[in-house]
Amino acid sequence: MSKQGDTSTVLMLAISKAIRERRVGLGVSQEELGNRADLHRTYISDIEAGRRNLSLRSLFRLASGLGLSVSELLKLAEVRMVDVNLRINETISAPQAEELEPIAAVAEVKSVAC
Repeated sequence: MSKQGDTSTVLMLAISKAIRERRVGLGVSQEELGNRADLHRTYISDIEAGRRNLSLRSLFRLASGLGLSVSELLKLAEVRMVDVNLRINETISAPQAEELEPIAAVAEVKSVAC
């Protein structure tokens, strides 16, 4: 993935976020949305968590279950793409735990020496 995040990944995460926000805003459970969209509740959960890619058929069913057209759902996702991309960039640029271990070891030695 590039430093700014793969565009398709960012879009998928933005769609996931838009689906969850719309569902919660409607006061609908994942199970109820699954019933409305004729999709399984665990599939809805995986989509909202960004663990599954959507087919066009599922995208259409979810949009319909949320009372939206596909284009309206994609517009909601597009608005969220900037936020998702920023979070991906923060994750990529954040130091990993193994990168911090040498720093922690030096700090520990210095505190013992004082």
